[in-house]
Amino acid sequence: MNNPETGRSDASEAIRAARAGSLSTEQMLNAVLAAKVSIPLAEPPVMEGARLLSWKPATVTRDTDGEQFIVVFTDDKLDGQYAKWRPEYPIRLRVDGDWLVGVLPAGHGIIFNLGGGEILFEWSARDILAHRADRQT
Repeated sequence: MNNPETGRSDASEAIRAARAGSLSTEQMLNAVLAAKVSIPLAEPPVMEGARLLSWKPATVTRDTDGEQFIVVFTDDKLDGQYAKWRPEYPIRLRVDGDWLVGVLPAGHGIIFNLGGGEILFEWSARDILAHRADRQT
């Protein structure tokens, strides 16, 4: 859902609020995981029903430690800008944030809204594993 005043999704607003310190990380993650997110892909995914068999999502690697992140957007404007900047990822897979966390390749984090300043959020692979473990207990 988009906020008519800002044009941003509730998930984008939650990231912005968490970065500003007015929303807890847990509340922000709940909003992001409940939202629809957009994942740039090099080609259509191979699916079997809702099960992902293979895909080629856009990734970035952090220079300081080599950690890899799947590029994901909660903001349509940034997603559109990325599509122009990286035309080799013409396909968009629109899924629930929670589904994405369940299919992430081992060792990958998620970078939300690459280039988005106040709505950019890096969620490391280590923190995603901890989140998954917390949800199972």
